[in-house]
Amino acid sequence: MIVDLHAHLGARKRARYSGEEILRDMDAAGVDHACVFSFVESLDNHYPARQAAEHPDRFTAFCMVDPWNPDSATAMRRCFEQGMRGVKFHPMRQAVAVDRVDVMAPFLDLCEEFGAVFFAHGSSESFNSPGKFARLARRWPTVPIVIGHSGGPWGLPEAIDVATDHPNVRLSTSLVPVPALRRIVDRIGPERLLLASDVPFGSFDFEIAKVRAAVPETADLVLGGNLARLIGLTAVAAGGVGGLAVATS
Repeated sequence: MIVDLHAHLGARKRARYSGEEILRDMDAAGVDHACVFSFVESLDNHYPARQAAEHPDRFTAFCMVDPWNPDSATAMRRCFEQGMRGVKFHPMRQAVAVDRVDVMAPFLDLCEEFGAVFFAHGSSESFNSPGKFARLARRWPTVPIVIGHSGGPWGLPEAIDVATDHPNVRLSTSLVPVPALRRIVDRIGPERLLLASDVPFGSFDFEIAKVRAAVPETADLVLGGNLARLIGLTAVAAGGVGGLAVATS
């Protein structure tokens, strides 16, 4: 079972990725399921939600909201009530420090209430440098917090330290080279590393090959087992694409 955390759907200027296109690419790469969400520039939750409703065995929708919009917490609650399983932020492009608690607290509170995933771009830029995630992890210890790109490229050591010290923090594979993936697993174990392709900018095939090269003994966990448990997927058929459903208990 292969489950990918990081897939954009919809359209923005100079980028477009449809449900039909991602399904084609998933089938070609052997990806069973993907977490899908808007491009940050368009903040369109309707298209990923519609795709997830039409293909529940292939997609789990995450929402994206503007952290500065006073109505965003209400919109995010509505998304979770409609079945979305997480939220994705891009602090650098949304001009908010990920650890600015006076802005971000309502969103983390909602993740805590609904058992949802808090996923944020986490490269080494100042708005989302990995150390900032530690403050969130301490204040919301039951919320699964994913540092996108694992701080890569320059913040990777700090991201590993944060994950080592905070068991609710996960790291993701996108932008992380094979030797660094091995280092992550050596430090925090395989259970908190998640496959993340960042399509359409990245590649399913490339990320899958990296994981299999880096940690062949525990690749099944990183390629899908960890994320399936996190978002409540259960296998309903042996083998083949599409043998997944949302767990009901």
